[in-house]
Amino acid sequence: TAFFAPLTSAELATLASRGVNATQAADGLAFVQSLTGTVERSGDQTLLFPKIDWQISSNHSLAVSYNHLRWKSPAGVQTAATVANGVDNLGNDGVDNDWLIGKVSSLLGSRFTNELRFQWGRDFEYQTSQPAIPGEPVVPGTTRSPNVSISGTAAFGFGKPNFLDRRAYPDERRIQVSDTATLVSGTHLFKFGVDINRTHDLLDSLFQEGGVYSYTSRADFISDYELNAKLNSVGRFYSTFSQGIGPTAFQFASVDYAAFIQDTWHVRPRLTLNWGLRYDYEQMPDPQIANPLEPRTGVLPSDKNNWGPRVGVNWDVTGAGRTVLRGGYGMFYGRIINSTISNAITNTGMATGQISVTVSPTQAGAPAYPNILANASASPSRPNIVFFGTGAQNPLIHQFDLIFDQRIAPNTVLSVSWVGSQGRHLPIFIDQNLNAPTTTNTYRAIGGPLDGQSLTTPLFTLPRPNANFTQMTQVTSGVNTSYNALVLALNRRFTGGLQVQSSYTYSRATDDGQSSQRQDDVHHGSRLPPIR
Repeated sequence: TAFFAPLTSAELATLASRGVNATQAADGLAFVQSLTGTVERSGDQTLLFPKIDWQISSNHSLAVSYNHLRWKSPAGVQTAATVANGVDNLGNDGVDNDWLIGKVSSLLGSRFTNELRFQWGRDFEYQTSQPAIPGEPVVPGTTRSPNVSISGTAAFGFGKPNFLDRRAYPDERRIQVSDTATLVSGTHLFKFGVDINRTHDLLDSLFQEGGVYSYTSRADFISDYELNAKLNSVGRFYSTFSQGIGPTAFQFASVDYAAFIQDTWHVRPRLTLNWGLRYDYEQMPDPQIANPLEPRTGVLPSDKNNWGPRVGVNWDVTGAGRTVLRGGYGMFYGRIINSTISNAITNTGMATGQISVTVSPTQAGAPAYPNILANASASPSRPNIVFFGTGAQNPLIHQFDLIFDQRIAPNTVLSVSWVGSQGRHLPIFIDQNLNAPTTTNTYRAIGGPLDGQSLTTPLFTLPRPNANFTQMTQVTSGVNTSYNALVLALNRRFTGGLQVQSSYTYSRATDDGQSSQRQDDVHHGSRLPPIR
């Protein structure tokens, strides 16, 4: 009722001042209304999971499994029942996944076993746009309308979604080999192994490749629609026009190496000690289009000090199995995800990379709806760039716990636990091209649990210090997190297979304000995790 109501007298007066009469204005509103309606959507999935087990000999066995997935969903990207999107603004979704996993288990003696695992996988995800409806203005030479976003009394958008087309997002191929050996020696149970995981990514996607027109009111859009599409005139009443420029596809490979050793030592009948050490290294790809104006765009991290010790203890305090004390500590390293790597490779501000252009309607060369910019004429003088900060590291988590179990009655155990984790070197994305703040803004909460409290934030002003770029987004390993919890649990087993479990957790979590990714990013990790 707010957006599609008849045009007001004020809107009609605005349109008339631009050369659009009442009949033409009604035609423009009717066009916008024609973009609404019911869209048939479906999700069609096929899953196949054959598996073969072969006992090669008494000491060797082979298991091979294959996971085949196909997903097709026309108009299935926007899945809410009701959306503020036109019928051509939903997007088609598709996924093709194939994963082959093999495992050879070998008994190489009375005390020595080995397990060799292999994985080949492909995760191919893609999303495509929908053609324009009949009569809708399209980009010359195509069947797609540019994206149109209209704000004001109510938001409404139509045309090609700003994040499409994603022809491959990603087309990811993985080859992984893992070997784990187990050796029993006296009171020790040793495990040791290696893991090599190579991932090749092809990403064929350019954010806002089809152009995005932003309007602050429906009257502004109707002005451009009637003047440009119907009256053979030229109107530019949008607030901004944005477009992604450059090649759509980039590819690169990363390799993850890992090795570990672990010992479970039965020191005494009542005491078991676990200790281990793991090493992780993520080999990054080479930069592809470094910008000589910013040397950091030509450097990707190489973090080679990722040693992760682990230790644990299990102690039967009295020897009667009634009181048990357990505890453990370990350091665990994460990886820099491939979508972050992709951003640092492609967003370097070079004409041969991907750049984002935003123009106002009064700038020279600004397009008129439904046209978009040609690549040759769209190189901005101040592009946005993404790069890793000096000394960027892989994420690290310290995890620890201390657990006290006490049997307080037959089949009844009371447990008191302290559980904690400390995150270090977690990623955050910060615009470095800002002057020192000269003033502040203060916001005061009205109502709610924070009523009356104030928050003061710095205010950054233009111009930017580095005139070569606009945003200079640095991927920084600068976030710390902390989690501590006290857990009380009571478990009781009854006869007849009934068990009752109850618990209470009191916890506190703090962090430095971690931001996950840039707005146009999607973490595209595989739907099936790598083997471990």
